Amino acid sequence: MARLLVVVGLAIASVSLGACTPVRMTVPSDVLADSEVFEAKGRSWASGMLVDESFQIGPFAVKNVDRSAISGRASTKYEHVAFIFFRKAEHEELKGGYSFDFLEGEAGLRAECHTFTNRRKRTESDGWDVTEEASRLACACEGADRTSTLELHLSGRNPKGTLTLGERSFEATSVKTTNSRWAPAEPVGFRVDGDEGSFGAVELLRPGRIWLSRKLSTAERRNLACLLTGVMLHEED
Repeated sequence: MARLLVVVGLAIASVSLGACTPVRMTVPSDVLADSEVFEAKGRSWASGMLVDESFQIGPFAVKNVDRSAISGRASTKYEHVAFIFFRKAEHEELKGGYSFDFLEGEAGLRAECHTFTNRRKRTESDGWDVTEEASRLACACEGADRTSTLELHLSGRNPKGTLTLGERSFEATSVKTTNSRWAPAEPVGFRVDGDEGSFGAVELLRPGRIWLSRKLSTAERRNLACLLTGVMLHEED
């Protein structure tokens, strides 16, 4: 799914067409009403092993982004890199991964994200073999007292997933609304919801923004911000 690269192209296209205002995600009103918004500052448009991808987003600092963090120990059910085991479904292959440090003052989290692909063949009624590919992004942020996780199924028209912050679970659903008259076919972000309504959102269009609900505790805000930053850093090969 090239959807996370497509949304970057929207911002570039707005400049090339002479637009006065860059294309940005329009956050749902209920998310906006209950959240603080933080925009990424100093984020590079380039990425890779030779690029310093450090940046600041509100009170949080993103440091030591490493896109070579996929050389771990594999088994039939799990992929292990550094400190976290990531569950692997049957027929899945590890496609890529990255790690980063997420800092808020003296408090820090270590984060890792991995992309898995699942390719299956099926035979059509006319005898032709068709290969279907599904992608999944898994992220985890580990602190001194907890590990928070995110899992996004990136394939299909409306990607969605789940998050955990301690004992609490949340749902992530895609957002496709922007300030442009051209409606994107691919998601430009995701929103996060729980039993009490909205809890945050993330914009994929660079430089990127995150929204964090005022209902969250300080630790929960930090962990959610870390997971959403992991989504921002994802790039489709």
